[in-house]
Amino acid sequence: MKMKNVEDLYPLAPMQQAMLAHALYAPDSRVSFEQACELLKGELQLPAFMQAWQQVIQRHSILRTAIISKVVDEPLQLVRQQVPLPLQHVDWRQQAAEEQEHALKALLQADQAQGFELDKAPLLRLYLAQIADDAYYFVWSFHHIILDGWSKDIILNDFLRYYRAAVHHQDIQIERVRPYRDYIAWLQQQDSEKAREAWQQELQGFTLPTPLPMMPPAARQTGSEKHEERRLCCSIETTAALNALAQKSQVTLNVLIQGIWSLYLYHVSGKRDVVFGATVSGRPLALRGSNEMVGLFINILPIRVQVPEATTTPALMTWLQAIQARQLGLEPFSSTPLFHIQQWSEVPWNQSLFDSLLVFENYPAEQPMAMEDALPFQRQNIYGASETNYALTIIVEPGKVLTLQLMYDSRAFDHGAMEQLTSSLQLLLEAVATCSATEPIQALLRNTEQVAAACAHWQGDPGQPEKHAEELQMAPMQRRTPVVAPHNQLEFRLIQLWESVLHVHPIGISDNFFALGGHSLSALQLASQIRKEFQQSFPISLLAQIGTVQQLAQVLRQQGSLAGPQSPVIALRKGAGTPFFCIHPGSGNILCYYRLVQHLDHDQPFYAIHDLDIHKPEFPEIPIEEMASRYIAAIREIQPHGPYALGGFSFGGIIAFEMAQQLRKSGQHVELLALLDSASPLSTQGFENEDNAGFLSVITMEAIRTSTQKTVEEVYADLRSRTLDEQLRYVVDQMVRAGLDPPENGPLGVRHELRIYQTRTRMIQRYRAGVYPGCITVFQAQDHDGLAPERHLDEDWQRFSAQPITTHPVPGYHDTILDEPHVQIMARHLQASLQATCLAVAEGS
Repeated sequence: MKMKNVEDLYPLAPMQQAMLAHALYAPDSRVSFEQACELLKGELQLPAFMQAWQQVIQRHSILRTAIISKVVDEPLQLVRQQVPLPLQHVDWRQQAAEEQEHALKALLQADQAQGFELDKAPLLRLYLAQIADDAYYFVWSFHHIILDGWSKDIILNDFLRYYRAAVHHQDIQIERVRPYRDYIAWLQQQDSEKAREAWQQELQGFTLPTPLPMMPPAARQTGSEKHEERRLCCSIETTAALNALAQKSQVTLNVLIQGIWSLYLYHVSGKRDVVFGATVSGRPLALRGSNEMVGLFINILPIRVQVPEATTTPALMTWLQAIQARQLGLEPFSSTPLFHIQQWSEVPWNQSLFDSLLVFENYPAEQPMAMEDALPFQRQNIYGASETNYALTIIVEPGKVLTLQLMYDSRAFDHGAMEQLTSSLQLLLEAVATCSATEPIQALLRNTEQVAAACAHWQGDPGQPEKHAEELQMAPMQRRTPVVAPHNQLEFRLIQLWESVLHVHPIGISDNFFALGGHSLSALQLASQIRKEFQQSFPISLLAQIGTVQQLAQVLRQQGSLAGPQSPVIALRKGAGTPFFCIHPGSGNILCYYRLVQHLDHDQPFYAIHDLDIHKPEFPEIPIEEMASRYIAAIREIQPHGPYALGGFSFGGIIAFEMAQQLRKSGQHVELLALLDSASPLSTQGFENEDNAGFLSVITMEAIRTSTQKTVEEVYADLRSRTLDEQLRYVVDQMVRAGLDPPENGPLGVRHELRIYQTRTRMIQRYRAGVYPGCITVFQAQDHDGLAPERHLDEDWQRFSAQPITTHPVPGYHDTILDEPHVQIMARHLQASLQATCLAVAEGS
């Protein structure tokens, strides 16, 4: 990353992360794009106008901020020292009024279509179109990720101050405002455990979202969301009555509107326990000066309201005060990310907490309008565009006339439903306005029976709750399909990344990311992990098309050669006990340990060592002593000192044996050396390394044994009379017949595997093993093929051990003891050995 013109660099707030995730997941969506248009009438000085905006941008660092997500491990906010003024000035005075209106409409549409590239600052655009000598259209748009409504008014106030000073050629000194990074630092200091306890208690017992009168998903139009609007305006008398009722009840107007919306949800759903979303300012009282800061502070929180049973008769004001007190009690935790609250709740992972969002516009007392008397021009709002990704958003605009703007997805609500919803809400507002604060709540419910009647036909078939990408979190689920194990190293590593991001275990290559509880935030995390692991970009929108590990692996392979992990050590499971380091078999990869780890204790640390050279076209032959030395250096990065627990399957056991030798010689203690059906160094004596048929029959049977009736002797007989090219094609054909994926590149891939086996054999033949002074534990397969003589591993390894050999028989062949069901026996024996190791280590300490 180039660090020129950089003032600051810091993490994102949780709400910003959600918006970034949505932007990456749905790049064409207009959600979070904010646009406003004003008509300015009067004398306007363009140089002063430009100077004032430049000063505003320089004053507030968030206006010089870009969101960096493509070249870093975690998304960051990058603040530029300087950015160009994003102001475009056009002159439409020569056009007729109708042409000016068309030009304005085209400008607004083009601006929306352009959107914002989040990694380019500023995330703000300004347009000034002159339509007369004393009239201008002023359009400004910004991405919601940098500003909320409260901040927007602060910016306008600052602009008006700077403009007035510039017009009068005055220097103005405005008190320095705290930067947005101070808010991020404050967020990072919050106690998430206390927040979890508070929100779990608040939502305890709430298990299903409150339904709205939406069309079933099957009946909706396909395609992207299509937002439409309706406006509901109360009369001056109704507005005054509602304000008076709120004051008499000693609650805010916001709480009163929340109570009214709760009554509507009760009528439409028939449920007395309802939950909807609401925005909060998010400006913590504990952060001094937060009310003057500029940035994205708002948060969306669930509001839970319980409509009293008919057997109770609290007064309306008592009920409203209880709603307000409940929210005040949660105020210390109002910065908690919604996706965490969703995760902590009892609502199923594949449903949202709510589908309706209530936005009460409660901005600072000092409004920009208050300064207009001192300006030579007047401002008139003529247009505003804002969208959310909720099925229904109600924006409440207080004032002399209370206005409710209903923004809805027309795919989810038909016109009849919205007409009914709007009229029912109007009836409720008017009915509540006529109530006294001391009136029993049950009387109000009786007075609104006409609303209940209007809503009754929805109660039998409410729409299905929507799923909001930034809310969905993983919860325990019942698996309906078996776990399909990975076929190659890439799929195995991707499974690890998925499990770490989704907190689900185990995951198979055919499991769908979103079916497992994935959402846009976790997809963002996964993309970051993929970029870090493989040095390849990955747009998260692709996950909607390629939802499985297997499909993702195919896409990554098509993008080019992958830069894999730099260390040979991969943590298959982390925990608090003594780590077990398990060396790869002759194939070089560690896929064979996937099932073994699943059957060990959940807190048993298991680190697998894989061969970084296995994908090199010219597979190198490295002395076993050198390979062991390399792996020792790698594991000591994780565990610098003993006692160590080492092991390996097949060829890996010989490497583990040499590692134990070298560690002991360097003064380190090895408590466990576990050889998983590993032949001794004597096993290759007299072995014909040029017998391609012998090697290929082993490769074939390791792949197809569980899917064929053939024996290894039959496969060997089939191969002996063929040329090498014919042998390679035969192996591929047998894999295809067994319903398996052959190696990449077909026969060439098999040829590479053959070269690896031959190289491993030469390495063992050239290895000069000494006698090991410690104990060796051997896990031996009980079945064997007729192609090789029956092995007695305990006797073979006894020649290399000064201590008696401990042997554990495991049912199955050499190539099936790590498959189901035999792996369960293997895991049981290995876990017992590891537990004994832990006890010995504890006693020794």
